[in-house]
Amino acid sequence: MGGFKMKISENPVNKRVYCGDCGCFLRSSDNYYRENGRQLLAYCCQTRKSRENYVTTPEICVAVKAQLLAERQAAIDAKCRIEAFISSGEYKQMEERYLDCIHFWMNVIHENCTKINSLYKRQEKPVHLPKDLQPKYDALCASSQKAAENAAALEAELYRFHKGFSLENKWLRLYSSLPEELDITPEITRTYVPRIFLFHNKHVTIKPNAEDAKKELLWCLSLPDAQDSAYVTIHREQHRKEDSKNA
Repeated sequence: MGGFKMKISENPVNKRVYCGDCGCFLRSSDNYYRENGRQLLAYCCQTRKSRENYVTTPEICVAVKAQLLAERQAAIDAKCRIEAFISSGEYKQMEERYLDCIHFWMNVIHENCTKINSLYKRQEKPVHLPKDLQPKYDALCASSQKAAENAAALEAELYRFHKGFSLENKWLRLYSSLPEELDITPEITRTYVPRIFLFHNKHVTIKPNAEDAKKELLWCLSLPDAQDSAYVTIHREQHRKEDSKNA
């Protein structure tokens, strides 16, 4: 009376479970848990293989479902934030902040070029600068190079913002359409769960589909205060330059 075994084709997490500690692919164990007359597939990393470390397919499915619902809610929240951001005019304001900052650094380059021309105009034969003017020339060139780097970094970040901030984001569209009432089936995992990680402490976590698109969108939503945002550093530098100019 051994009950019956789940067919591999019916196993919703088949070929998707990996060890979260060593990264190895995990196969369903030949050892089955018996519950209510049903023999359940279980997973465990070979490096920690013992009966108490096995995690059954239903246990994994419960964890996966909870995380998918959390992913769904995160996508819905992001979608609402995008819609509010656009309708409130903040999207346009963000563009203008970047463009104003870029314009500031392009003006710095223009002013430095004018000053360099002025240095040369002081000479009867504007070929080589005398030693006393060379430091000013070098400082202006260095300032222009820095300004060009700042403008280029801001333009790249603005392009990234335009590209990543979209309701057509692949992760957003995929997970915001996930039904709230769902069962973990092979079809669901094929669409939404490329990998499942099982750790030695039995913690289960998933890798969502379109993860790079998710990171890009969440980064855009955190602008201009994202930790790696060029805007924060360069805008602070802009204020220092304006303050020293007005002093």
